[in-house]
Amino acid sequence: MNIPSDEELRSACPEEWREFEAESAESYDEYPVLKEITLAHLRRCCVLLRPPGLPAPVRDSQGQFVKSPPETQLFWYEHENDFKALVKECEELESWSGVTKNPEEDIIIEALQSVETPVKEIMQYVKNQRKASGRPATKRTLGVMAAELRLTRPRPSWTKLANELCDCGQASHDHGCAERIRQQVIALKKVLRKYDIVLPEL
Repeated sequence: MNIPSDEELRSACPEEWREFEAESAESYDEYPVLKEITLAHLRRCCVLLRPPGLPAPVRDSQGQFVKSPPETQLFWYEHENDFKALVKECEELESWSGVTKNPEEDIIIEALQSVETPVKEIMQYVKNQRKASGRPATKRTLGVMAAELRLTRPRPSWTKLANELCDCGQASHDHGCAERIRQQVIALKKVLRKYDIVLPEL
């Protein structure tokens, strides 16, 4: 499914974009890789929340999402494959972001319910999110951290990155530690290309 332009998404989901831009001004600009991954995730959540051309979701007095209108529920019911593909993409992007709290989680769960997704699948999604919350840094998030350092410092070596980032528990970090981080950065680069995220060479 094609993702609309950022201007269209900002107009369709102003609350979500305002929250992202506020966080970006405070912290994301220091972490360009995380910022782009988070932005790619936000774009897909906005499409889930309000598919192009459909009415805005119901919000409370504070502007927070309450529920999707019937038109959105029907749209996703009729485009179930697109819906599941977007949810899968959201999950993949979340796995690289290391976010401990996903503000769009309720939106996705409500959308899952709106297309009559089996309860078992909804519970599995919730379980995956709970498992991700508050856990130690994963290999993927270490890959993102290494990529950030390679963008913001004068090209540190993989060994130096391993000494700084590796959490294997060893007193010193060997070639294996450096290679694991290098492989995660290679995997990250594939994900960035998949989502058309353009950054300087990592």
